[in-house]
Amino acid sequence: MILGSEGEEYLDMKRIIAEYGNSLLRMCFLYLKDIRLAEDAVQDTLIKVYKSYSQFKGHANEKTWIMKIAINVCKNYQQYQ
Repeated sequence: MILGSEGEEYLDMKRIIAEYGNSLLRMCFLYLKDIRLAEDAVQDTLIKVYKSYSQFKGHANEKTWIMKIAINVCKNYQQYQ
């Protein structure tokens, strides 16, 4: 989180992508075995992270939480293949 000009906190998605983007893509590719599906899964994961970051309580490591979201997204993709 970053403190905005009016004291509001917001999620630094550039940092999230820079820190976890490659790991997310690698993990999604291992699950889905298709680079295009893996890229879509990463994008869906980042959208879910953005929308639900306020619910992140910090009980787990941030990367663990994000990877769990990605795994669930990949499992959903597998169900519909």
